[in-house]
Amino acid sequence: MKSKYLFTNYDLLDFEKASKKAIIYLNNMLNIYCKDKDFGWMIADRIKSLDSINDKIVKKIEEKGKDFNHRVDLLDIAGLRVIFYDRNTVIPYGDCLDPFENLNPVDILDKNIHSWSPEQFKIEFEKSKNNPGNYNVSKLYDFVEFLMRECKSTVIVKDYIMYQKESGYQSIHVIIMVRVVSFTGEIRNVPVEIQFRNYTQHLYNECEHARYKNIYKDMSAYNDVFNEAKRYLLTVANDAYTDILSDNDEKQKSYFLIRKY
Repeated sequence: MKSKYLFTNYDLLDFEKASKKAIIYLNNMLNIYCKDKDFGWMIADRIKSLDSINDKIVKKIEEKGKDFNHRVDLLDIAGLRVIFYDRNTVIPYGDCLDPFENLNPVDILDKNIHSWSPEQFKIEFEKSKNNPGNYNVSKLYDFVEFLMRECKSTVIVKDYIMYQKESGYQSIHVIIMVRVVSFTGEIRNVPVEIQFRNYTQHLYNECEHARYKNIYKDMSAYNDVFNEAKRYLLTVANDAYTDILSDNDEKQKSYFLIRKY
């Protein structure tokens, strides 16, 4: 099925503006929230290309037919990724530190992850479990709840931790609307999707994504270590869920406020 572009390069400029504004806002919020805490964060951004957007449109039209609505089904054109990590962690950037490449720390980390063997992934995943800030789930929920209180333009929260995807993917997706002045001078509210995850979740998610994209030559070689990591992430999520249910009413209310979207 063919599809005409619903967006232009001028639209992408608006998404770029919205993304940059969201990064500034997020960094301010994270500086406030993480002050004097034992964990830090990394943040990365990306804008989908027109070809990537068009591919998604075709896929969504095939799935939904006449029910496809680009204002609802295309909310991730501008995307941010926030990764919480324990401050004691040595991030494995490997040999990817090229001074001539304009990459942020997350891109450098991901480039190294894509070169890992199954054994290397297992070693790094096990090392990540040595520091609690790398796998703590409650910190993600606490910050998302903090963000929802402070940011009145939050429109959607998708919980892929308690509702883990079949692949094992875990993350919390928050979509906010950012007001920008477009190329034509029109004021637009532009959606930006923010993915929140901890460092251990990111290691798994990025390796699974690489496997899905056929970056690895022998995907079957990763099955055992990935399945073990997947079970671990699910156990941590279930433990966090149990702790929340056994906690006071106020925490339960804030947690279910997030889950209901």
